[in-house]
Amino acid sequence: MTASALSAVERRRSLAAVMSCVGVSGLCFGLTSPLLTLLLERQGVDAVLIGLSAATSSLAVLFIGPLVPALVARLGTLGALYSALAVAVAALLMLPLFPNVYAWFPIRFVLGAAIAVQWIASEIWVNRISTEEGRGTTVGIYSMLFAVGFAIGPLLIVAVGSVGWAPFLVAAALLAVSALPLTAARGLAPRISARGGGGLLTVAKHAPLLLVCAWTCGAVVMSVVALLPIYGLRSGLDEDAVVAMVSVFLIGNAALQIPIGWLSARMPRRSLLAGLAVLGIVGPLLLAPALASGFTLWILLFLWGGAVVGFYTVGLVALGERFPGSQIAAANAAFVMVFEFGSVTGPALTGAALAAWTPHGFVVALAGICVFFLALLAFLRRAGEPEG
Repeated sequence: MTASALSAVERRRSLAAVMSCVGVSGLCFGLTSPLLTLLLERQGVDAVLIGLSAATSSLAVLFIGPLVPALVARLGTLGALYSALAVAVAALLMLPLFPNVYAWFPIRFVLGAAIAVQWIASEIWVNRISTEEGRGTTVGIYSMLFAVGFAIGPLLIVAVGSVGWAPFLVAAALLAVSALPLTAARGLAPRISARGGGGLLTVAKHAPLLLVCAWTCGAVVMSVVALLPIYGLRSGLDEDAVVAMVSVFLIGNAALQIPIGWLSARMPRRSLLAGLAVLGIVGPLLLAPALASGFTLWILLFLWGGAVVGFYTVGLVALGERFPGSQIAAANAAFVMVFEFGSVTGPALTGAALAAWTPHGFVVALAGICVFFLALLAFLRRAGEPEG
């Protein structure tokens, strides 16, 4: 089923149903990582082991990604989402039941795999149901909701605490409730074929820039979330200030995705990506002089945060255009996998730079990632890669 097979009312109902899951999926990502890190730190677990535990969810996404199109084709889009939500709820409830770092490795892997199925299936749904003229705005709303959920995740820890079952029960309850609106989309969810091609190698061959968009977003966003507090503390700020910095960055992540999605359908996409890359370079390089300037710092972080998530939004819009029909399932899975690869490799690169030149190596490395993107953008343009 595609957008053309639905009336305008049915399409809105279908999109509203799937969008209901998006924010909760982002919330689970935003909640579980800092919560489990905090709990393991209290247990006195070695930092290396904590890092390996955190990486388990990302490895699950990389592992399950290629299998998602076949899973969605077999279970149906709604069936895959219901199954993923059920598994994620069960995994969340097992975490406080077995509060041990070694037990958490397989549990976090299962949780990461379940969230990956929900994430990829939702994106496939959004791209299949979107009209060509409305895809930019629709994907912008999708990205905004995911970013809002991701930003709310850490705040939920503050609201309900990090002790005992409370944060896990709240997260599990939200996941379970998010399945209810999906019942309104029975008969309106797209049918997915696993035989359409469009996997990682196909996307890399025909649209390499889209994969670089995904990697750049994952690398920068997760580097900032993981290491900006350390940069701020080592630059002389207090804990409240560095928490505020991350919060403003995440607010920018969410707030600017609708206008960026709208622009992606109304201006040359390569020009838009170049503009985002410039902001991705200027943002970190101006961070040090802006630290003492209050309002200027918040504006800088807001724009920088929106720009780097804009890579994902623009890439996802273009993905839906370049790989229509049955190809979108495998292409979307590849896109998410590369984003997750960036979320693992980015913090490793920027962390090494921070250690080599404290604290300025961090911002130089972040700017360097976007310099690389801009250089690749120019190279692909000269090589004749299509605009989309």
